[in-house]
Amino acid sequence: MSASKNSYIFSVALLLGFFLPEGAVSNVIQGILPFVLFSLLINKRTFSVNKILLIFVVVIIISFIINSIVLSGDISLKSCSRLLSFVLIFITFPFTSAIEIPIKVLYFAVLFILFSQVAYVINISFLVKFFDGVYPYTGDKLGSSSDFLLSGAGDINFVVNRRYGGLFHNPNQCSRYISALMVVFLIQTKNKKEMIFKVT
Repeated sequence: MSASKNSYIFSVALLLGFFLPEGAVSNVIQGILPFVLFSLLINKRTFSVNKILLIFVVVIIISFIINSIVLSGDISLKSCSRLLSFVLIFITFPFTSAIEIPIKVLYFAVLFILFSQVAYVINISFLVKFFDGVYPYTGDKLGSSSDFLLSGAGDINFVVNRRYGGLFHNPNQCSRYISALMVVFLIQTKNKKEMIFKVT
């Protein structure tokens, strides 16, 4: 498979990981995504299973069994898909040669998050309707609810004293995703001589 196709596949997987809405189907997709990437992008010449990581995976599985089955007796699809995702990531990493993610994909991800925040700041109705429909808030914190945020839209005193989570609703969660994007961006641009804002 060509490097450009590998880059395209990995970029799509990255965006799915960032922006798939919460739900049973999304949990399954994110759970098996590492295996799909492994199957499509594996470099058989360089891949080898790390025995130390295997031990770590066994510990994770035992911990999951003790906490989810023995102690709580409750196993959800979400928790199982997360376990599967973690196990596959540890077992199959690293499984490919270096793949370059196009900078424009990272810009798109950041702008998508930014627009989701601005929509609530100034009440852009069609964007708010879209983000509320695709990423509905299911928590119980008043400060993260759409109605509360929209009640102060356009009010400078309200806006400057508020942290917005955008499509993630939780501002801490939003900052984690932004930080992850920044890490990928810095890795992608560390050896590039061109200006940092040049889209390649």
